[in-house]
Amino acid sequence: MEKVSFKIVSAEEDYKALLKYNMFQKQKKTPIILGIGTAIAVISLLGSWLHIFPIPLILYYLSFAWLILMGIFLISIRGQMKNTSKAAQALVGRMMEFEIGEDGILERDAETEAEIQLPWNHIHEVVQTKKFFFIYVTHNQCFIISKEQIGQENCEALEKILAFYGPKGEQ
Repeated sequence: MEKVSFKIVSAEEDYKALLKYNMFQKQKKTPIILGIGTAIAVISLLGSWLHIFPIPLILYYLSFAWLILMGIFLISIRGQMKNTSKAAQALVGRMMEFEIGEDGILERDAETEAEIQLPWNHIHEVVQTKKFFFIYVTHNQCFIISKEQIGQENCEALEKILAFYGPKGEQ
Protein backbone atom coordinates (compact mmCIF):
# COMPACT_ATOMS: atom_id res chain seq x y z
CA MET A 1 0.00 0.00 0.00
CA GLU A 2 1.37 3.41 -0.90
CA LYS A 3 1.70 6.61 1.11
CA VAL A 4 -0.51 9.60 0.67
CA SER A 5 0.95 13.09 1.14
CA PHE A 6 -0.92 16.37 1.21
CA LYS A 7 -0.92 19.83 2.71
CA ILE A 8 -3.85 21.51 4.41
CA VAL A 9 -4.43 24.92 5.90
CA SER A 10 -6.43 24.75 9.12
CA ALA A 11 -9.59 26.85 9.25
CA GLU A 12 -11.81 27.94 12.12
CA GLU A 13 -14.75 26.10 10.53
CA ASP A 14 -12.82 22.83 10.87
CA TYR A 15 -12.66 23.22 14.65
CA LYS A 16 -16.34 24.18 14.86
CA ALA A 17 -17.25 21.09 12.83
CA LEU A 18 -15.20 18.93 15.21
CA LEU A 19 -16.93 20.41 18.25
CA LYS A 20 -20.36 19.81 16.72
CA TYR A 21 -19.40 16.25 15.82
CA ASN A 22 -18.08 15.54 19.32
CA MET A 23 -21.17 16.98 21.01
CA PHE A 24 -23.96 15.70 18.82
CA GLN A 25 -22.80 12.73 16.79
CA LYS A 26 -20.16 11.00 18.88
CA GLN A 27 -22.63 10.80 21.75
CA LYS A 28 -25.52 9.55 19.66
CA LYS A 29 -28.02 9.36 22.54
CA THR A 30 -27.55 12.95 23.74
CA PRO A 31 -29.59 14.73 21.02
CA ILE A 32 -32.36 12.11 21.29
CA ILE A 33 -32.64 12.49 25.07
CA LEU A 34 -32.51 16.28 24.87
CA GLY A 35 -35.11 16.38 22.11
CA ILE A 36 -37.55 14.03 23.83
CA GLY A 37 -37.14 15.78 27.18
CA THR A 38 -37.71 19.18 25.62
CA ALA A 39 -40.76 17.98 23.67
CA ILE A 40 -42.31 16.51 26.83
CA ALA A 41 -41.60 19.71 28.77
CA VAL A 42 -43.08 21.96 26.07
CA ILE A 43 -46.20 19.78 25.64
CA SER A 44 -46.73 19.61 29.42
CA LEU A 45 -46.36 23.34 29.90
CA LEU A 46 -48.52 24.23 26.88
CA GLY A 47 -51.19 21.78 28.00
CA SER A 48 -51.20 23.32 31.45
CA TRP A 49 -51.13 26.95 30.28
CA LEU A 50 -53.86 26.42 27.68
CA HIS A 51 -55.94 24.37 30.16
CA ILE A 52 -56.05 21.44 27.74
CA PHE A 53 -55.11 18.93 30.41
CA PRO A 54 -54.10 19.27 34.03
CA ILE A 55 -50.63 18.22 35.08
CA PRO A 56 -49.34 17.61 38.59
CA LEU A 57 -47.55 20.58 40.11
CA ILE A 58 -44.28 18.62 40.35
CA LEU A 59 -44.37 17.91 36.58
CA TYR A 60 -45.03 21.60 35.97
CA TYR A 61 -41.91 22.56 37.96
CA LEU A 62 -39.82 19.79 36.41
CA SER A 63 -40.82 20.88 32.90
CA PHE A 64 -40.01 24.49 33.67
CA ALA A 65 -36.66 23.47 35.21
CA TRP A 66 -35.88 21.32 32.14
CA LEU A 67 -36.41 24.26 29.79
CA ILE A 68 -34.21 26.49 31.95
CA LEU A 69 -31.48 23.83 31.94
CA MET A 70 -31.80 23.51 28.16
CA GLY A 71 -31.30 27.26 27.85
CA ILE A 72 -28.20 27.03 30.04
CA PHE A 73 -26.96 24.08 27.97
CA LEU A 74 -27.37 26.00 24.71
CA ILE A 75 -25.59 29.04 26.16
CA SER A 76 -22.82 26.71 27.38
CA ILE A 77 -22.42 25.20 23.90
CA ARG A 78 -22.17 28.68 22.44
CA GLY A 79 -19.50 29.54 25.03
CA GLN A 80 -17.59 26.35 24.25
CA MET A 81 -17.68 27.18 20.55
CA LYS A 82 -16.29 30.64 21.29
CA ASN A 83 -13.55 29.16 23.49
CA THR A 84 -12.74 26.59 20.83
CA SER A 85 -12.54 29.38 18.28
CA LYS A 86 -10.15 31.33 20.52
CA ALA A 87 -7.97 28.28 21.15
CA ALA A 88 -7.99 27.39 17.46
CA GLN A 89 -6.88 30.89 16.45
CA ALA A 90 -3.26 29.90 17.09
CA LEU A 91 -3.63 27.13 14.52
CA VAL A 92 -5.96 28.77 12.03
CA GLY A 93 -4.26 29.56 8.77
CA ARG A 94 -1.24 27.35 9.46
CA MET A 95 -0.02 25.00 6.78
CA MET A 96 0.16 21.40 7.94
CA GLU A 97 1.83 18.70 5.88
CA PHE A 98 0.80 15.08 6.25
CA GLU A 99 2.34 11.80 5.12
CA ILE A 100 0.15 8.83 5.90
CA GLY A 101 1.21 5.30 5.09
CA GLU A 102 2.06 1.91 6.53
CA ASP A 103 4.38 3.41 9.18
CA GLY A 104 1.65 5.67 10.58
CA ILE A 105 1.05 9.39 10.40
CA LEU A 106 3.71 12.05 10.02
CA GLU A 107 2.40 15.57 10.60
CA ARG A 108 4.64 18.56 10.04
CA ASP A 109 3.90 22.19 10.83
CA ALA A 110 5.21 24.06 7.80
CA GLU A 111 5.78 27.23 9.84
CA THR A 112 7.71 25.82 12.81
CA GLU A 113 8.94 22.64 11.09
CA ALA A 114 7.85 20.69 14.18
CA GLU A 115 7.05 17.06 13.38
CA ILE A 116 4.85 14.47 15.02
CA GLN A 117 5.30 10.83 14.00
CA LEU A 118 2.57 8.51 15.24
CA PRO A 119 2.57 4.78 14.54
CA TRP A 120 -0.82 3.17 13.95
CA ASN A 121 -0.97 1.64 17.42
CA HIS A 122 -1.09 5.18 18.86
CA ILE A 123 -4.17 6.12 16.85
CA HIS A 124 -7.22 5.97 19.10
CA GLU A 125 -10.03 6.28 16.57
CA VAL A 126 -10.68 7.31 12.97
CA VAL A 127 -13.97 8.93 11.98
CA GLN A 128 -15.02 9.91 8.49
CA THR A 129 -17.82 12.40 7.96
CA LYS A 130 -19.16 13.93 4.78
CA LYS A 131 -16.59 16.75 4.86
CA PHE A 132 -13.79 15.59 7.18
CA PHE A 133 -11.54 12.87 8.46
CA PHE A 134 -11.10 13.09 12.25
CA ILE A 135 -8.06 11.05 13.28
CA TYR A 136 -8.11 10.86 17.07
CA VAL A 137 -4.78 10.45 18.86
CA THR A 138 -6.53 10.54 22.25
CA HIS A 139 -10.18 10.50 23.25
CA ASN A 140 -10.48 14.27 22.69
CA GLN A 141 -7.53 15.31 20.47
CA CYS A 142 -7.44 14.72 16.77
CA PHE A 143 -6.10 15.72 13.41
CA ILE A 144 -8.77 17.42 11.32
CA ILE A 145 -8.40 16.74 7.62
CA SER A 146 -10.75 18.57 5.28
CA LYS A 147 -11.76 16.42 2.31
CA GLU A 148 -12.28 19.55 0.23
CA GLN A 149 -8.67 20.63 0.75
CA ILE A 150 -7.01 17.31 -0.04
CA GLY A 151 -9.04 16.50 -3.15
CA GLN A 152 -10.92 13.43 -4.34
CA GLU A 153 -7.85 11.37 -5.30
CA ASN A 154 -6.18 11.83 -1.90
CA CYS A 155 -9.51 11.15 -0.15
CA GLU A 156 -9.82 7.79 -1.86
CA ALA A 157 -6.21 6.86 -1.10
CA LEU A 158 -6.59 7.98 2.53
CA GLU A 159 -9.80 5.94 2.92
CA LYS A 160 -7.96 2.81 1.75
CA ILE A 161 -4.98 3.43 4.04
CA LEU A 162 -7.18 4.15 7.06
CA ALA A 163 -9.33 1.08 6.39
CA PHE A 164 -6.23 -1.14 6.10
CA TYR A 165 -3.98 0.27 8.85
CA GLY A 166 -6.30 2.30 11.09
CA PRO A 167 -7.99 1.15 14.27
CA LYS A 168 -10.42 -1.65 13.53
CA GLY A 169 -14.11 -1.27 14.29
CA GLU A 170 -13.91 2.49 14.89
CA GLN A 171 -14.79 3.92 11.49
